[in-house]
Amino acid sequence: MTKIDLGRIFEVSKLLQTKSGQETQEGWTWLSDFGERTIRALRNGLGFADNVDCKVDDYELPHDTDQIINVDGRSPVHILATRVISESTETVMVRDFGWRVNDDSEIVVRCAYANSTDTETVRLIIAFS
Repeated sequence: MTKIDLGRIFEVSKLLQTKSGQETQEGWTWLSDFGERTIRALRNGLGFADNVDCKVDDYELPHDTDQIINVDGRSPVHILATRVISESTETVMVRDFGWRVNDDSEIVVRCAYANSTDTETVRLIIAFS
């Protein structure tokens, strides 16, 4: 049995041989091109940061202490703590996380850990508008 894939679904050569296909050729050609580009991007490992205007980076964040982070002068709309990369043998969990813009327009984050009082490396996703 032939494997079904999007490349075959959006193949327009047969469709364009019909009267309705010829009348709507521009739309079908656009749809075929869009499908082909999407498939190529996904096969090449398109990731989250490729789709969303964001910065994904690791930051050294001390336990329950304000820390100014560099966002390249941009204005974030969301900051998410997604992972703690710890030297500890046990899993370090985030108890509380927040962020704000201070009076000097700097981005300040604060991260408290449930089971550590050390400075930990935390992966942040910083989304921009």
